[in-house]
Amino acid sequence: MKSIKILKQKALLSKRIISWIKRGWITKALVRMSLRHYYDKVLDKYYHLNYVDDDIFHVHGYPSDELHSLSDTILFLDKYIADNNLEDDHFKDSIEAINNFWNKYPNGVIRFI
Repeated sequence: MKSIKILKQKALLSKRIISWIKRGWITKALVRMSLRHYYDKVLDKYYHLNYVDDDIFHVHGYPSDELHSLSDTILFLDKYIADNNLEDDHFKDSIEAINNFWNKYPNGVIRFI
């Protein structure tokens, strides 16, 4: 009985969080950082986010790009290297982590938050 009560409480909290996001009372950034829930007003979609705790690679700033595949990631890194006049092997230490990420999460998304 106690587990049913806990599940009902979690469901109610999730509904409240979604309503707060829809009303603009809390931001996507706050949700991403702490609650792991996300409502996109433009697409009218609700997401439960599952984060990989480790950084796969580092770039300067927080670009708005979203990477949806290994090929997207490679293109992004090639452009980043060219735009910032970096050595071709700048991300060589990240290649294994990038490949591991896309092997583990083939439907994943990399966002810079």
